[in-house]
Amino acid sequence: AVEFTLLGIDKVNNGKYYVIEYTVGKTTTKALYDVETFMKKQTESLTITEDEPQNVVVTYSNFTAQKGILFPEKSVQFMGSAGFDTTVKEIKINEKIDKGIFQF
Repeated sequence: AVEFTLLGIDKVNNGKYYVIEYTVGKTTTKALYDVETFMKKQTESLTITEDEPQNVVVTYSNFTAQKGILFPEKSVQFMGSAGFDTTVKEIKINEKIDKGIFQF
């Protein structure tokens, strides 16, 4: 079972966020949720490996509603000195999938 701990409220970049921590396996994650909208703003995950600890920070923005569910259209991920931006172009929920796309 995964246990969640509310660490408190932090101020980050002129915003106030609930900070929730949880551990799954060797990865401990702190997630920041906006105190007004309850939307997830950021996660910071620390994974303990044999070589060295790995820290990954992901920020989420530009939320859009699809069938009543809010999804972040943009996320920015940092792993060490490398950064990745992702932008969602299309969201499909519960649509039929051609099984052929899973063939190699």
